[in-house]
Amino acid sequence: MVENGEAITAYLKYKKSDAFQKTPAARLERRLREFQNESGYTEVFIHNMERLSPEYRAYLARLKEADRLLTEKFPEAEALYRGEM
Repeated sequence: MVENGEAITAYLKYKKSDAFQKTPAARLERRLREFQNESGYTEVFIHNMERLSPEYRAYLARLKEADRLLTEKFPEAEALYRGEM
C-alpha cells in the first residue's frame, strides 16, 4: 500500500467522480450490488460456501484482513465497498 498509495487515492477519487458514476461500468456495478442484496448472495451463498469449504473460509479470512488494512489506511474506501460512491 505504501508503494501504491497514490494510485489507490486516485482510484478512489475517480470512483467518486461524476465522470465514473455516469459510465456503464458504474451502472453495472450498482445493478450487481442490487442483485446480490436482493438474492441473498452474501447471506446465503457466501455463508454456505464458507461452511462447505475450508479453503474458501481461509480465503475469506485473508480477504477480510486485506480489507481491514485497506480501510485503515484509506478510510474513504469503506464507502466504496458499501456502494456509497
